[in-house]
Amino acid sequence: MEPGKTPFEVIRGRSLVWRGLLALIAALIIGAYVRASWLSDPPWEHTFYAIEGVLFNAILMLLVARLLSRANVTPEALVGPDPSWATLRRFTLLPFPLIVFAVASLYLLHVPLSYVAPGFVEALVLDGPPLMLCTPVADAGVLNLMTFFAAVLTGPVVEELVFRGVLLTRWSLKWNLSVGILGSSAAFGLLHIDVVGAFFFGCVMCLVYIETKSLVVPILVHVTYNGICWILAGVDFVFGDPEATLTVAEWQSQWWVGPVAAVVVAPWVIWFLKNRFRLTDWRIPYETSDPNGGSN
Repeated sequence: MEPGKTPFEVIRGRSLVWRGLLALIAALIIGAYVRASWLSDPPWEHTFYAIEGVLFNAILMLLVARLLSRANVTPEALVGPDPSWATLRRFTLLPFPLIVFAVASLYLLHVPLSYVAPGFVEALVLDGPPLMLCTPVADAGVLNLMTFFAAVLTGPVVEELVFRGVLLTRWSLKWNLSVGILGSSAAFGLLHIDVVGAFFFGCVMCLVYIETKSLVVPILVHVTYNGICWILAGVDFVFGDPEATLTVAEWQSQWWVGPVAAVVVAPWVIWFLKNRFRLTDWRIPYETSDPNGGSN
């Protein structure tokens, strides 16, 4: 670490960017090799995306861990204390309104966009990689297990570590807390299909991290959120038509889903934000930690 500088003055946002790009390139190269060697059969086409996800998360985690180690950021100082059971119970139901908000934002943004750029919406939303392999092949369970590992287990840990643990802390210390929350959430949102929903999700996770002073809570909320989405995809796989694909016209005919979801979730959004703005300690968790990883 450079003399006279705190750990997060050493870390640069751009250093995370190039590490992310390096992890992506490495995942693409290794994934392409695996695909060419073992996954040439058509039913396994979607396995490629699951393998890429697992590789990307693992490589990025190693690179970020190395960055934090060089900056002398201890895991205890970054992650914070273990939350109490009472704290965990308070946020148990949080993923459900967040999912409704995501549904509202997805439809409200992309249904109008589908009239202007139908091909773009079809490729981005309707033809994206599935959470479940909706093809009746004997080995589909392997893919679904890999997708679960990438999307439900490793993905939330890596994303919370990078966007809430590192970027929120770095930008809050460099500028201010508002910039940290909005900037890290905007970066998080731009990497997801539902930009608005992911941005709001990022802001909520920032507020949860600030309130609880523990990165464990947003990680668990994020894991639960992705897990519910994975289960819903499984329900659709079991009870739906595995061969059915939604057309742009059918997507547009479901326009009413967005407004209905927005009306349902609006009271919760107002309630949640109103209560969070009453927080008495608006310091980021890193500012409340002592050098040994404890809390002040």
